[in-house]
Amino acid sequence: VWTLDITDALCNGKNELKVLVDRQAMQTESPWVCGGCSSEWGFSEGSQPFGIFRPVSLIETDAVRIEPFGVHIWNNAACDSVFIDTEIRNYTQQVQQIELVNKFTLASGKQVFRHAETVSLQAGESRVFHHAEAVANVHRWSLDDPYLYALSTMIKRDGKTTDEMRTPFGIRNIQWPISSPTGDHRFFLNGQPVFINGTCEYEHILGNSHAFTPEQIRSRVKQITNAGFNAFREAHQPHNLLYQQLFDEQGILFWSQFSAHIWYDTPQFRDNFKRLLVRWIK
Repeated sequence: VWTLDITDALCNGKNELKVLVDRQAMQTESPWVCGGCSSEWGFSEGSQPFGIFRPVSLIETDAVRIEPFGVHIWNNAACDSVFIDTEIRNYTQQVQQIELVNKFTLASGKQVFRHAETVSLQAGESRVFHHAEAVANVHRWSLDDPYLYALSTMIKRDGKTTDEMRTPFGIRNIQWPISSPTGDHRFFLNGQPVFINGTCEYEHILGNSHAFTPEQIRSRVKQITNAGFNAFREAHQPHNLLYQQLFDEQGILFWSQFSAHIWYDTPQFRDNFKRLLVRWIK
């Protein structure tokens, strides 16, 4: 119906404004999101498709587990310490005592440090545990040498590992002194200026929309590196997580994006957007 309305509007100038206003009003009822950066009505640059367009897995876990995206690791500016937050939830109806283990290793698998602590969780409790550790002789991640450490986060119950999550991590220092008193506004990676030669990608393909296979994603990333780009921006929604994995492994700067371009504005949309934004950051 909307397509017919737009066609009628383009063929009848005197009714164009009314048709477009009516169509815009209708969008308050629809979960359709537009890129919003084109004056050409009907152009949905940033639109997400409906339905499931990512691989879906059903994973059975222990009743005391690391929450999805529950491991957060970062480093300080000096690149000599790492900080780890681990979110764990007890889904049982009883108090549970567990051992939380964080093991940080080199790419070779050699252990850098291992931290273990015994904690108790009340029935239904969710808690974030914090840990900081110094790291000596750091091998920094860079565009020419995208070195990745590995963090293994484990839950042990009765001496057995009942849950485990592996998190690759590159230690690096990033500076973008846009307010520098010296007037040097360049981007610095590990203290060295880097010229950002980036591109973006819409994760669209004819006949597939956003539903890319791993082979198609690897092909896209190969095209980007072969073209000489060293940075990538998602447009305009978070892409398949395989993109980020490949950029980390191949030394590509990555700017993720969560679009707020809309054709409508309701309290329900605002609340849902904030909720999804928090999950996306995690």
